[in-house]
Amino acid sequence: MDQSKLKVNDLIRIIIPPGSFYSGHHKSRIEDVQKNTLILAAPFKAGVVISVRVGERLVFSKAMDNGIWLYQVQVLNRLAGKLPLLEVTKPVRAEKVQRRSFFRFPVALDTQYAVMDEKTAPQDWRWRPTIIRDISGGGVCLVLKEKLGIDQKMVLDVPLEDVVMRLQGCVRREFRDKGDQRTTWVYGVEFIGHSEAEKDKIVQYIFARQREMRRQGKA
Repeated sequence: MDQSKLKVNDLIRIIIPPGSFYSGHHKSRIEDVQKNTLILAAPFKAGVVISVRVGERLVFSKAMDNGIWLYQVQVLNRLAGKLPLLEVTKPVRAEKVQRRSFFRFPVALDTQYAVMDEKTAPQDWRWRPTIIRDISGGGVCLVLKEKLGIDQKMVLDVPLEDVVMRLQGCVRREFRDKGDQRTTWVYGVEFIGHSEAEKDKIVQYIFARQREMRRQGKA
């Protein structure tokens, strides 16, 4: 792998897989590039350092102009200090995400949804407020106050910069967010029946937001 693609001050996201309380994409930065190792800023959630064990394998992503790249490393050491750091192995290879819908981008978008009911006319479906917590070309993570079932279908408004897309979705995952007393349920919703053009518009929105945040030093 061309190690020149990873440089000091590169902004990255450490990916914690589903099943962990800390699952998601967490902001980090490459603090130093050494001969055989990298020094990364430890990831945080809600102001708390995410616990990562020595020996644990991590995956982090980096957004480039030509797409999203994934790197797998192993944690060698945790370095205490004013800024908690992780010493990790250099990745032996980089993998470009082939499915652009994979990358989930964290957002906080106020919107609305309606549960689809075959026994009721669409114009009579009840619309409720919700928040989109992250978005990808393939779906969203929603914060709701009501409990839904797996495979429950819905209609969802997806507000982008210049348009609101009304898409159908299906609940694929659910968990209770115990870290936020105001939140009852969090759902992973997969878009169904959306076109490639609609998917591309979402992906373009994500990349535009990512570039904007990189320019502002926030991503």
